[in-house]
This record gives sequence, C-alpha cells and structure tokens, in this order.
Amino acid sequence: MSGVYYEPTSFLKKTTATELFRELTNAVQYENEDPHDFLLRCMDLQQKITFASKEMDTFDYSDWLINKIFRRTLLTGFKSEQMRMEINSILVDGIANEILIQKLIALNQRIKERNVN
Repeated sequence: MSGVYYEPTSFLKKTTATELFRELTNAVQYENEDPHDFLLRCMDLQQKITFASKEMDTFDYSDWLINKIFRRTLLTGFKSEQMRMEINSILVDGIANEILIQKLIALNQRIKERNVN
C-alpha cells in the first residue's frame, strides 16, 4: 500500500498524500458552497494529508507545513472578500477545530448582518 490513502467511501479511489496536499493548496470555496462547508472540506483534507503522510510510505508532510497551507488556503479561498479579510483574526496557532468552526459561524453571521443593513 505504499503511499496511497484509501477513501473510506470507495475501495477504488486511491489518493496519495501529495495529491491531497495539492488539493488543499488549490482549494477555493465553490459557488454554492457555504463558508462553513468550505472550512469543513479544508479540515477534512488537512486530516487526510496528516494520516496519509504518517501512515503511508510517502513524503512526510510535517504538521507545521500542513497547518501553514491550511491557513493560507482559508485566507485566500473564501469567495467573500470580507471573509478573507477577517478570517485572519480567528486563525490563531493551536486553535481547536471546534472553536474555529464556532468563530467562523459567528463571523459569517456578522458579515451577513452588515450586508443586510
């Protein structure tokens, strides 16, 4: 199984840590994707990269590098310019995923309220 991560939903789909890393690096929020869903998709990729690079016999992506790319993707990947500008304030080192999700939901709500007024 050298260097391949098997998707739990499909025995046929094989994805290497490098392919997952590339996907995270190039991730952007889809047209009809909610900011919360984009964050969850990026978190899922981050977790898959960590697993694939540690468990498989491939290039070992360090946690530092994975987190750096994860943060950069969030800083550049949201459709909303307001979200991209304000997300940096909640992306602090060591923030738990649950807290990040809560803060992003609150930030998204504030942005929506500002746009209504």
